[in-house]
Amino acid sequence: MIFDAVFDFSIQFTPHVIPHFVRVVNRVPGFVSACDTLAAKREVDGQLAIKFSLYRSPLVKLAAVILCVAATVFLVLIPALESNERVATAVASYFFALWSIRNILSSQIRIFPTLLDCYVLTLCVGMVCVLIWRVHRRWTKRTAQSRLYLPK
Repeated sequence: MIFDAVFDFSIQFTPHVIPHFVRVVNRVPGFVSACDTLAAKREVDGQLAIKFSLYRSPLVKLAAVILCVAATVFLVLIPALESNERVATAVASYFFALWSIRNILSSQIRIFPTLLDCYVLTLCVGMVCVLIWRVHRRWTKRTAQSRLYLPK
């Protein structure tokens, strides 16, 4: 299991107190505490060493993966299936939808940039490259056809 956050710290009590139990409460939305990783032990100098791990909820990970796979499929389908007249609207909707994916998961994301942000940005750059290739191919095709009709 890959942990997203590992906490390992020591607490020194002044005045010297020996707690009988340690309660760790997870109040981080979107993360699940791994109970088998929780450990508390008393060190020689009287400090209390606490170690535990949190990992992102599997549902959040699954949602991110499904949305990214769908976005990748549409990266291929939009330029391939849309007509030249409708491709601009489809691409604008695609860009809007990509950054909406970030908003869907924003309550679970506390930092920027994340791997999801990098992937969405990569998809945006990929779509721009595909559009440039498509326009270039169309332009060279028209140029080649116009050369056929030139008088000799």
